[in-house]
Amino acid sequence: KRLIKKIFSKYINPYIMEELLKDPTGSLSTLGGQKKEITVVFADIRGFTTIAEHLGAENVVKFLNDCFSVLSEIIFKYNGTIDKYIGDCIMFFWNAPIEQPDHPYLAVKCVIEMFNELKKMNEVYNLPFGFKIQMGAGINTGEAIVGNIGSAQLMEYTAVGDTVNVASRLQELTKEFNVPIVISEYVNNRLNNRVTTIPLGKVVLRGRHQEIEVFGIKL
Repeated sequence: KRLIKKIFSKYINPYIMEELLKDPTGSLSTLGGQKKEITVVFADIRGFTTIAEHLGAENVVKFLNDCFSVLSEIIFKYNGTIDKYIGDCIMFFWNAPIEQPDHPYLAVKCVIEMFNELKKMNEVYNLPFGFKIQMGAGINTGEAIVGNIGSAQLMEYTAVGDTVNVASRLQELTKEFNVPIVISEYVNNRLNNRVTTIPLGKVVLRGRHQEIEVFGIKL
């Protein structure tokens, strides 16, 4: 149990931790690796390079840490699992390590709240030259391999596979379509009209051959 707490304390909120520890024959037995449906989000803080040029090294680190702290709290509020931070991008997902019904909707609600919180941060920070913290997010639902991956020295609970790659590509599309959030048809089909989405058409994502229908969410 100490090992589980050490691995997961940075990535999941206390509620999910307790659920994991309650069920040693269930969720814990799958931590070595399993294939399951998850909803993955890639959220990228925009304009960071430009902001960094004017803030100085120490302020840049503080700024990024403040942003990620706020966003992480919201992810934990919706019981999401933080996978990793990649520069000024954060990857997180739902439905692992524990089952979470309606995970596509949970992910969308979480991301919308993240955008609302960034608006408040812009008012507080009052960045120089009128800069605003902006973000783009891609959301996808599908099967992925989830488990502890790494070496004896550094082990991380992570998700890998095409579903994850698609979420990353969808995040890139937010710039092309000029919308803050782009979701796949697999997410859209599970929202049951609880969120207003905009059809963006079918696209062939970078690195893939098959078309996928994508949708935008405006705030």
